[in-house]
Order: sequence, then structure tokens, then C-alpha cells
Amino acid sequence: MTLPTTLPYHMMEQIRELIVDGTYKPGERLGEQELEARFSSSRSPIREALRLLEMQGLVVHLPRRGFRVREMTPREIHDLYELRAELEAMSVRHLRSVGDLSAVVARLKQSNEAMREAIENNDAWSHLNQNIAFHMAILDCSGNLPLKSTLLHLNTIAMPLRHNALRGRVSNNLTLRFHEQITEELEAGQIDAAARTMHEHVMVSLPTVLRHYKEQLVERTMAD
Repeated sequence: MTLPTTLPYHMMEQIRELIVDGTYKPGERLGEQELEARFSSSRSPIREALRLLEMQGLVVHLPRRGFRVREMTPREIHDLYELRAELEAMSVRHLRSVGDLSAVVARLKQSNEAMREAIENNDAWSHLNQNIAFHMAILDCSGNLPLKSTLLHLNTIAMPLRHNALRGRVSNNLTLRFHEQITEELEAGQIDAAARTMHEHVMVSLPTVLRHYKEQLVERTMAD
């Protein structure tokens, strides 16, 4: 794949942030003229940015209807989370070959502290970024590049779902509790237990994600 030029990549990052934070809701049309006006850009980099987002799974292109934010069915969301849970648990089990886990445990503890601060500040973006940092620390240490690439793609698709479930509810989220348990289990060398906790951690949030996603679709319908 050809690497994107600077401007389309910059546009892609900005549009992706608006999709993740819910400014553009699932199923909403991404009009090229509206995006040109928002970002004071010409059509070519906007179109290239939307194509990059389509490759990432956040945007779809419909014939004669243009680009829209990807809308998912409950079954698609369930399947996404089930696959993420299996692969995240696999990433933990791959730590068996590492030996000394002190470095990854230190990174996990650092992420946990930053997440605690995000909770205190009710900061959904920081909470989500630290969630990603926690899982990335495990993936980096596991050394499985195909697994890392696959999970990065799946987690990109899941980011709008996860952010939507966090909006105004950061303090009620159970993520930190699971992360701390996983960290403690890895520090004690209990890799299988940590893998089971990781699987539960991903799947336990599914009902909340589905409920708030449905509410988001209703909000979009009312806005239309």
C-alpha cells in the first residue's frame, strides 16, 4: 500500500477523531463539501482521507450515496467483541515465551496510574488512550506481529463503540479493576489466569456497548 501524503493523513486523523467521539454518528453521511468547508481543504485530500478510513473499517462507501460512517448490527458488534476477546487472551498467553515479565508489568502499572487519573478527571479520551496503551504493552511484549496487526485493526473499528460507552460514564467503568487484576496476575507469573481475566474483561463490556450504541442510533434518527 502506498503511504498517504501528509495532508490526506492529517485529514484522516481529524475525521477519525470526529467519528470516534460521536460528532459523526453511525450511518451519518460524510459529505465531501461539508468536510471541505470544515477543514478549509480541497476535495482531493478529503476524498483520499475518506478512502483511508474506509480501509480502516470506520467508513463505508455506498454507490450513488457517497461515504458514510460505518453502522454495525448487534450481531456484528457481538462478533467483533468475541474475536477481540479471544485474540487479546491469546496475546497474554504468548507471554509464556518471554520469561522475565518485569518490563511489561512496569508498563502496565504506569498505564493503570494514568487511567486512574483519567477517571478522576472524567476524561473519556485519556481513559480510552490508556486502555489502548495497556493492551499495546502486552502485544509489544508478546512479539507476535500478525496478532498485533490484526488486533490493531479490530481495535480501530471498536474505538467509536468504546468511546460512546464511556461518554459521561468514565467513573462507572470497570476497566481499571480488570487491568489491575491482570497486572497482579502477570506479576505473580499466573499467565493462564491473566488470559482468562483478559477474555472476561473484553466480553463484560459488551452489553453496555450494545445498549449505548442503540441509544446513539436513536439520537441520530431524531436529529435527522
